Amino acid sequence: MRTVSFRDPEGFIFPLDEKICRVVSVEAAGRLLAHLDKVECRGLVEQGKLVWTRRAGAETAARVLSSGDPQVEDRKAQSPVEVLEHESIWFPSYPAEWSAGMLQGAAITTLDLAQSLLPCGLGLKDATPWNVLFRGPRPVWVDTLSIEQRDPGDGIWRPLAQFLETFLYPLWIARHSAIATHELFLLHRNGVPMEVAWRSLGNASRLRPSIFHWLTLPHLLARASKPDYSKDHRLPDPSSAREMLRRMFASLRRAVEKTEPRSGTPTHWKDYSGKCHYEARDRQAKRDFVHGVLKAWRRGRVLDLGCNDGEYSEMAARLGHEVVAVDSDAGVINHLWLRAREHDLSILPLIGDVSNPIPGSGWRNAESRSFLARGAGRFDGVMALALLHHLTITARVPLAMVLDLIADFTRHSAIVEYVSPEDPMYQQLLRGRAHLHGGDSSEAFEAAAVQRFEIADRLPLPGNRRSLYHLVRKGG
Repeated sequence: MRTVSFRDPEGFIFPLDEKICRVVSVEAAGRLLAHLDKVECRGLVEQGKLVWTRRAGAETAARVLSSGDPQVEDRKAQSPVEVLEHESIWFPSYPAEWSAGMLQGAAITTLDLAQSLLPCGLGLKDATPWNVLFRGPRPVWVDTLSIEQRDPGDGIWRPLAQFLETFLYPLWIARHSAIATHELFLLHRNGVPMEVAWRSLGNASRLRPSIFHWLTLPHLLARASKPDYSKDHRLPDPSSAREMLRRMFASLRRAVEKTEPRSGTPTHWKDYSGKCHYEARDRQAKRDFVHGVLKAWRRGRVLDLGCNDGEYSEMAARLGHEVVAVDSDAGVINHLWLRAREHDLSILPLIGDVSNPIPGSGWRNAESRSFLARGAGRFDGVMALALLHHLTITARVPLAMVLDLIADFTRHSAIVEYVSPEDPMYQQLLRGRAHLHGGDSSEAFEAAAVQRFEIADRLPLPGNRRSLYHLVRKGG
């Protein structure tokens, strides 16, 4: 089942192989392409803040329109249609996987886009993080169909409530409570309602100036009377309306910038490289082995499962690979994102529990695909370093299933670290359950691995408690 796309009545997304197509009415296609041809939009594309959009080639359009897809057939029956093609972001990610800093970056990108469109008379019909993807560590707006002609006299930003509920309210709750932004999107896919945001913040937080302006005051007014959405808010002077919007975007940006995640938030893996269970010679031997394998792989796409502090993700990126780095620790993911952005490294850090990856979401769980569906067969190589024992012991996942998962993700190779029962971390994780893992040994690991991979190389670390394996997928 392909990703479901239906929220914009003017058109819908239709993925085709590696291409992202959109089926729209002929009228909407002409209008959108005219908008995108304006100098402001061309500048946003050149800056990497907006994906490019063009008419699909004849062969691509024919494949989409002759696909027999029910949604395509329904749209064709309504009016003449055209197929557009958008720049494809190779690994889509969603707010339920982002750190607070990433959500903040997506919010600023959204406001920058809205601000940049003002001079040419354009605006956004939507302002939600679901319209933003990350190209490496950089947010980019992907829903070009949400760009529309703005009523010149309208001083009201129509998607304001949507922006507050999907950006500012989650950021405030994460800043002033123990609930993380990615957790909020698992509960509230379409944004945190005003009432929920109000109840999630304490009295002191509600009185902070930006929160009082954008949440407390509107909440109190909404209790007092229902807003009249039919009222005409147009101004006789278009320049006055434009200035009202400009000031609103500036105010919202200041509010977003004040939601910077707390730098002192404790994380489990932030200093992993400095306090991990390795002797110095083991640590260096591991680095040398991983570096050698990554260098031997042709430049490609690498998945780092359980990336910890991101040391090996950075190593892969500096060797020219495009990296998706996954860890359940939101703090280290945010730190890794900041480092990747600062040093312009092609790393997309995502929050995720490998033993319980995020499912599909939205209508029929198909508007946003699960992590497993997005990752299957998408990577040239997978790194699973210091991960295996956490899955087999803590999550009680059988070794064969873990290796199956790695094989599902990679088209070619994997680097896997095996931790023996004598290792201190292994013993710490056991917690008196040694009888459940009595058959664990390097021989058992290799016997399971060769069912799915060829063992291209093996390095027992000098401490003789861990071994690194370079595995090559059979049939890959």
